Amino acid sequence: MPAAKNEEELPLAGSEKPAHERAADDLVNEAFMKAAAMSAIAGVRIGHGGPFGASIVRDGVLIACAPRPIPPPTFPLAFGT
Repeated sequence: MPAAKNEEELPLAGSEKPAHERAADDLVNEAFMKAAAMSAIAGVRIGHGGPFGASIVRDGVLIACAPRPIPPPTFPLAFGT
């Protein structure tokens, strides 16, 4: 069976990406996680929340990043999470 002229032109099986693309995705995902962690730290430092943060990402774009506020103990709808 003859080899393909250019193996890079062949489609990949399934949704598997080349190693260099997976590494780039991992770095981007790590940056989004770091943004959430920094948001959590900032929330603790300003007394606005606990050590919980979140990043909302859509199509590789960071839409929002914020700490999760902790309701005061007298808040009537407070519940354990």
